[in-house]
Amino acid sequence: MPHSPRFVTSLVLAAALALAAAAPAGAAGDGGAREVSAYKLTDAGLARYANATRRLDEAVRRSPALCAERANDDGEDTKTLDQLVAKIDASPPMRQAIQGAGMTSREYAIFSLAMT
Repeated sequence: MPHSPRFVTSLVLAAALALAAAAPAGAAGDGGAREVSAYKLTDAGLARYANATRRLDEAVRRSPALCAERANDDGEDTKTLDQLVAKIDASPPMRQAIQGAGMTSREYAIFSLAMT
């Protein structure tokens, strides 16, 4: 069954929200909160983000195992932006989908967090 881009985005956002809850802004070693709060959302960034999300959806359709892997990820071990990026990068299909849209995994994660 194909999954919508919203489903794929929700998987990334689940980890992003866990990160946001674990890293209060302004705290020493803020886990990326300062970087996220300083990030400027732009129309060009949104276009790349939407393209990356479409590509992630295509990757999930091609690999149901990727969908299951992401759905079972409760995000409990994602406490920092670096850990979220490492999780994305640990999945070659996810990393390739995001890079194919002209974003880095870090930019995709930051954009996701900046929208919340």
